[in-house]
Amino acid sequence: MRKLGPDFLKFAFQFAQAADPNVKLYYNDYGVESIGLKATRTLNLVNWLRSQGATIHGIGLQWHIDFSRSIVRDDGHYQSAPQFINNQLDISVTELDVTIPTNGGYLIDRADPYKQAIVYRAMLEYAIYFYPKCEALLTWGFTDRYSWLQEYYKKQ
Repeated sequence: MRKLGPDFLKFAFQFAQAADPNVKLYYNDYGVESIGLKATRTLNLVNWLRSQGATIHGIGLQWHIDFSRSIVRDDGHYQSAPQFINNQLDISVTELDVTIPTNGGYLIDRADPYKQAIVYRAMLEYAIYFYPKCEALLTWGFTDRYSWLQEYYKKQ
């Protein structure tokens, strides 16, 4: 920001497009998977970037969430996706991880992986629901056993 000014993001997309005209470019961020101020501001930013000549094909939705999260049709998550899709943006779940409480990487409650699986299934249903506009569902890693989210949620 100090070196390039407020247009640095526009330049990043323009340079990426120039480097590979066939690449699909996404704006990837956390906290935009549900309806709200950040999702609205993200859409406004992307629309501004496009008005400045940046090519942006989609929004990457990072989902760093707790296993207690509920994702069901007609909730804020399902309401957020259409605001991007209706603006000719594809969506992708780009960094899904669903944390469960552990102690030193070991389960505290043996039922928690089943609760976690319910959230993963709900996410798969979400991706299928918005297909083909939802192009991908990617996980943050191979396992959530050592997720950084536990420490994050403790500080909240």
